[in-house]
Amino acid sequence: MPISKINKGKKAGKYRVRIQPRDEHTWKVIPVPSQVADNYRAAKALYEKMWVDFRSNPHGNYQELSQPLVQSYKSFIESEHKLGRWQSATTYKAWTYTIRLLKDYFGDKKVKDITETDIRQFARNYVQKHHASVAPHTTIDRQLQNIRCYFSSLDKIVKILFL
Repeated sequence: MPISKINKGKKAGKYRVRIQPRDEHTWKVIPVPSQVADNYRAAKALYEKMWVDFRSNPHGNYQELSQPLVQSYKSFIESEHKLGRWQSATTYKAWTYTIRLLKDYFGDKKVKDITETDIRQFARNYVQKHHASVAPHTTIDRQLQNIRCYFSSLDKIVKILFL
């Protein structure tokens, strides 16, 4: 039910409005935060507005999605490094190696254009090019973990899920 009355809590008596759009490729629900309206009439108007906003920009108003993947990933790494996320220089070096791999494979492709198939092709290309094996704790496994962590930091607004 897209519009429901709130019975308990601080917002009791108001109406919660939510939409549940689905990805056209995977048919998974795209998370969109619900909103609250004071009355039913306002809730109906808010419901329509939420759909219009979503259709006009299905990925939200995030600048990261319109940037090239390499640039956005690099800024993510630098911000995490400044916050002291990695204690070891080796870990930081592994994350920066991922930048080089992404630049070689994706070039200037934007974040919003990356799909699950692209990531699979990236992994297969890496394995073929480097004559590597696919197993836990291998280089490609680490790179995919790093990429997965980056995409999950985008608050799950990206339409793909990883392997």
